[in-house]
Amino acid sequence: MSESESISGNKGGKKWWPHMVIILSLVMLVVALIIGIMADRFPVPDDAPNEIPFPDDGENVPGPEWLFLLFWLPFWYFKGHLKKYLFLTSVVPIVIFLYFMVLPYFHKIPLHRIPGLK
Repeated sequence: MSESESISGNKGGKKWWPHMVIILSLVMLVVALIIGIMADRFPVPDDAPNEIPFPDDGENVPGPEWLFLLFWLPFWYFKGHLKKYLFLTSVVPIVIFLYFMVLPYFHKIPLHRIPGLK
């Protein structure tokens, strides 16, 4: 693809650099300004000056156990003779992660055969 070709492959269209980058930057700036204006106009209501927290205020607040469910679940089910498989709770995610890391290197289809990338 030469420099004079556009994103869609047609000659005479606008190029990615700098035309599309400038347009997308302006759109992002407008969205950021809208978010900033909304954050300024509609702040989060709080009673910070009126309520002074004491050191032991959150002492008996129950923790969200669902956050640790994935971590503790194997310890609940792998008991007795199944305890020897506990190491798989760390090995399997690492193997899956490594598989997805090397997957692009095993992608053998030439790029010119993929529709839309000509």
